[in-house]
Amino acid sequence: MPLRSVTAPFAYAGRVLRRWSRGLLAILDARPGLICVAGVLCAIVVLASMIAWLIADHTDRIERAHGRAQSVALLVAGGLSANMHIYDALLDDMAATRDPEAPLADNVRERIRFGQAISHELLDDAFIVGANGMLEAPLDNPSAPSVDLRDRDYFKAFARGDSHDLYVSEPLVSRIRDGRRSIALARRIEAPDHAFEGVAVLAVGLDNFQRFISSFESRDVVAVRVVRLDGVVLGSAVHPDNAPSLATKEVADGAIERIDLARVKCCVAHVSGAPLAVIATPSTELTLGRWRSQAIWQGALAAAFATTLVLGSMALESVMRSRYEALAELRKISLTDALTGLSNRRALDSRLDEEWHRASRNNRKLSILFIDIDRFKLFNDEYGHAVGDEVLRSVAQAIGAQARRAQDMAARYGGEEFAVVLPDTDAPEAARMAERVRHAVEELRIEHAKSDAGAVTVSVGCTTVTATAGVEHAVEKLLEAADAQLLIAKASGRNRVCASVLDTFA
Repeated sequence: MPLRSVTAPFAYAGRVLRRWSRGLLAILDARPGLICVAGVLCAIVVLASMIAWLIADHTDRIERAHGRAQSVALLVAGGLSANMHIYDALLDDMAATRDPEAPLADNVRERIRFGQAISHELLDDAFIVGANGMLEAPLDNPSAPSVDLRDRDYFKAFARGDSHDLYVSEPLVSRIRDGRRSIALARRIEAPDHAFEGVAVLAVGLDNFQRFISSFESRDVVAVRVVRLDGVVLGSAVHPDNAPSLATKEVADGAIERIDLARVKCCVAHVSGAPLAVIATPSTELTLGRWRSQAIWQGALAAAFATTLVLGSMALESVMRSRYEALAELRKISLTDALTGLSNRRALDSRLDEEWHRASRNNRKLSILFIDIDRFKLFNDEYGHAVGDEVLRSVAQAIGAQARRAQDMAARYGGEEFAVVLPDTDAPEAARMAERVRHAVEELRIEHAKSDAGAVTVSVGCTTVTATAGVEHAVEKLLEAADAQLLIAKASGRNRVCASVLDTFA
């Protein structure tokens, strides 16, 4: 493959990039305020992006904290579910084997002790409550005196027939174990005819229960609570500040904490086989504390960057504005005659070429005046060049005052010669314009002893042409035609106007 065909795309891309960069630089030169606007917009984008990222990160951290807390809730619920299945089976045995003479058979006692051993030592006691509400046969002291338990919530629920499933009581104070707080797991005992015959009860020590909850260590939660489905809190563990693990939450005797489960939106796991739920409270404060510290320094960096962008764009705008003003001044100087303040020859040639191409697109009229101060060399010889310069300035001012339209242009051609470009001007109007220029100079009444009129005057050559496309050296031909009319005006006695009209150039 030829090397040129390989490099051609890159060369084309380079040309496009250079053209684009020059165009962009031209726009910024003309409108430097765009730099500051762009800098402010970029700063806003940076800050908005950082805010959006921080909000998204905040949401993500909260979701992850909730996810970790949900995992803890599921772990605790799983551990409780395993124990509850064991306890439910033991309660079924207790209810099925109850004998009025021996409410707890020896083999049932052995199974209960085995269940106690394999279930984290949560069980404190096991006993039967008769249909009359009196305690029968505690696990460890079968000969213990009878205790009236008719006021217990589990007994009332089964006696009324409100429940036939596993029942979990509210936290209560034991009447057979020196006032220890416990939770009763109970099941209804029925006769063959389904009549109420009592309640089989397993007592779970509240201290043991809460230690079991605390064993699930995690810094991702601030609290774990086990609640009944009606919102009664059976046990809870909290995460003290800076502690490595959960700790048992102390609850005053007789105090019952309740939670409205309807308002708990996440981190809840239900315990299989029991009317219980586990609620894990995520450590959002710890999570958000880390987020806040990160947000502060990241936000500070973004703000510093945005401020740098704004200040940098303002500085660059100032530099570009100064550059534009300097370039404009240089351009003005390069296109302005220093003595008279009119446009110079370079500006005249450029403007004539521009106006010719514009007029030729629609075959419109273009007129030009060529002006020369009469006998100016003799004036300089008589009065000196300093006075001559003053006269040039006065004459230039008089000519420029007649070029009133925005599209008209008065220029110093060179020496004592001037030109006026008149776009979209027909021959009669151009001739009237030439006469106004001649009259304006004459009205200056500047003394000129070497002139036939006794004052400074000008001769004006005027040419009007219908511009057409495709004419070579059209501007030079237009100037030559106007110069020819100027020579005729001078040959005819000076201080006059001579005009010509051309359909086009051959």
